[in-house]
Amino acid sequence: MLKDKSFLQKFVMPPSAATRMLWDMLGILCVCYDVFMIPFLGAFDVTLNTGMIAVSIAVAIFWSIDLMAMFLTGFHTSGLIEMRPSRIAKNYLQTWLMLDLVIVATDWFFIAMQLQQRYTPAGGAKSLRMFRSIRMVRSVKLLSVLRFSKASMAMDLLRQSLRSPAMQTFVQVVEALIVILTVNHIICCMWYYIGTYDQDPITWVRVAGIEGRSTFYLYLTSLHWAMTQFTPAGMNIQATNARERIFVLIVDLLGLCAFSTFVSSITTRMTQLRSIRKDQIQRERELRTFFNDNQLSLELMSRIEQYTRTKAQAKHDVRVLQADLLLCRIFQQR
Repeated sequence: MLKDKSFLQKFVMPPSAATRMLWDMLGILCVCYDVFMIPFLGAFDVTLNTGMIAVSIAVAIFWSIDLMAMFLTGFHTSGLIEMRPSRIAKNYLQTWLMLDLVIVATDWFFIAMQLQQRYTPAGGAKSLRMFRSIRMVRSVKLLSVLRFSKASMAMDLLRQSLRSPAMQTFVQVVEALIVILTVNHIICCMWYYIGTYDQDPITWVRVAGIEGRSTFYLYLTSLHWAMTQFTPAGMNIQATNARERIFVLIVDLLGLCAFSTFVSSITTRMTQLRSIRKDQIQRERELRTFFNDNQLSLELMSRIEQYTRTKAQAKHDVRVLQADLLLCRIFQQR
């Protein structure tokens, strides 16, 4: 680690510190909230209640604190961890600082507009619609942070804490499902927004006769349509104009690639899991055959099976530790 003797040095955290990792996990929750609400509020006419505004304020406070915390978080450079506050500030200034400032300022601006819309709807609604396009900048940035830094680090930490290959595979499957659901959520909001475009006299919303239904029903209908584009399933909602037809073609192409990639990744992970468990299952089968041939009691069979599984897990842990020690020796020799 690269350090100096400045006053702020004692407050600087390594990027892999437990406190920072916990903070990043909280950041993932805020990212998930923003990724859901940004396209949802941009597409659907929702009356913001006190709870939604309170959550928006809490998220804005988090990102404001995170902006200041970035000045006290080290970063990796050339195989070392840079912990000097002056270098951290310089690196942050050259990378994300200006964009983060704009994003945080935009957050607080929209909170003010939400409060104005809440208590004076006629005055705030027009301004809120004007700045919806600006808020999409935040969604793009947050999605990149979610994918490449916060989510990957947090999920890697979670996988490392799991010893069971089955649980590790389960976490990877959940990650893939979250990605698919996020993409479907964004597509469903875009599909509904196109369906309510004022300049088109004929849209899928009007043809389906669902105007005036509840926001929850409209969202579920749009989400149902979006999910059918990624699966062989279908529904009775079709494109009714050129704008919608172009969007459907783009989504179908995306769905073809995404669905095949998703199925391939799930198949690969399940194959890896079966390969890992193949030897263990074979040994347990041979052990049960030996029990049955020698007519051992069920209690003794259960105790022996539990003992062998415990020993197998212990041997697995030892192999990992030995590999780590060997790797440390290689680094020491270099």
